[in-house]
Amino acid sequence: MKSCRSSNEGLAKRPASCDSRRPRSGGAIRGGVRLSTVCYNRGMGTYSSVHALPGQFEYLLPGCNALETSLVLAQSWTRKGKPYMLVETVKRVLQTLDRNQIPYAVIDGLAVSHHAVPRLTQDLDLVVLHEDTRRIRALFPGCYQRGTAVVEIYNIEGTRVDLLPAKLRYQREVVRNAVPGDIEGMPAKVASVRDLLLLKMFAAPNRPDLAARKQDEADIVGVLQFNAATITAEDIRYVGDRLLELCFTVEDRTQTVSQLQWVNDTLAQLHMSDRAYPLLADGDQTKDQATRG
Repeated sequence: MKSCRSSNEGLAKRPASCDSRRPRSGGAIRGGVRLSTVCYNRGMGTYSSVHALPGQFEYLLPGCNALETSLVLAQSWTRKGKPYMLVETVKRVLQTLDRNQIPYAVIDGLAVSHHAVPRLTQDLDLVVLHEDTRRIRALFPGCYQRGTAVVEIYNIEGTRVDLLPAKLRYQREVVRNAVPGDIEGMPAKVASVRDLLLLKMFAAPNRPDLAARKQDEADIVGVLQFNAATITAEDIRYVGDRLLELCFTVEDRTQTVSQLQWVNDTLAQLHMSDRAYPLLADGDQTKDQATRG
């Protein structure tokens, strides 16, 4: 592991899988969803296959999958003259966790890119088990910057890495249910669609910045839209139930019910109203709670 200093190494290099060539169409099925398969001729008779969700391919950089596209965008944009993230640094971080058998799940911007429209994101966000945080700090000496009970912030070779220690059951489920991703042939673990929706919906109303809150809402819509074929009523029910369980005041509950109504309205616009969360007409409580009452 290199020392934790800001570095521009590799900035001028495009990932080998991101070579721009003429596509050849194909197809595959994963988890009941047909994936668009596009091959790019990289010369010498070799090909690189890129899998994408239906409708996702047009948003990808040539030859890149969704995770790679987001990372290349982050490496191409700078803050104070330095790239937001370096692809090789992100790969080394995830490889280090895997090599030391530390489970994790990529969340936030990179996870949204994997499940919907790839977009620019400024840091690598991970959920890890709370009991692994000390081991992680030892694996990246000198990289820890600051932290709270909610998040620990690292600077690893100029790339910001935010670790969210999973203490509550729903947080630990995010790690346990992580789905496979790929960065230049290297396996990565990404939060599932269901768990990503829960994390985004929990975070959105608590954002003090309006732009950040609207970005979360746009991410939620995108994830719903691009995964309409696989999201189930049980997924939405799980998200809503967990959000209501996390309410501690009347104000919390009112805000959450309003948020669930917004999700139901969004599902209706996406022709997914059959998966709406079961709220009463007045939105005061769920139908099951009313029956039990």
